[in-house]
Amino acid sequence: MAFFGEVGKKISDAGGEVAQQTKKLADRAHLNSSISDREKRAAQLYMALGQAYYEKYENDPDADKKEIIDELRGLNTEIKVLKEEVKQLKGVMECPNCGAQVKLGNIFCSACGTKMPEDAADAQARTCPKCHSLVREGNRFCARCGAKLF
Repeated sequence: MAFFGEVGKKISDAGGEVAQQTKKLADRAHLNSSISDREKRAAQLYMALGQAYYEKYENDPDADKKEIIDELRGLNTEIKVLKEEVKQLKGVMECPNCGAQVKLGNIFCSACGTKMPEDAADAQARTCPKCHSLVREGNRFCARCGAKLF
């Protein structure tokens, strides 16, 4: 009988140890999750702070970190150009009133009814037939790919 009592005690002790290890593992996972949540929030705040600094000092020639500000300004310009190229490839333009995408050639915005600018109707005619880039009125060659236009 003592044998069974001793085996029962060992099983009970082992079960308690497993429960304790499981609790430690769960506590550690909870702490790591809390750390991760706070690191993500800190990263968001750093980004917001950096963006606020950029917006405040983007036109200040004496601002600290001028090189970073200049690089960001350049990247923002490139992003705008690339977004316009995507719109051209999709055959759309942005409504000046509501920002909805309007098919090139439409006279009115289908989202808000605003009349589109006069040159929007012939905007498709002002794209390069080869690379679909915007082409300035009067250009005989595409400034991007060199294709003859007319």
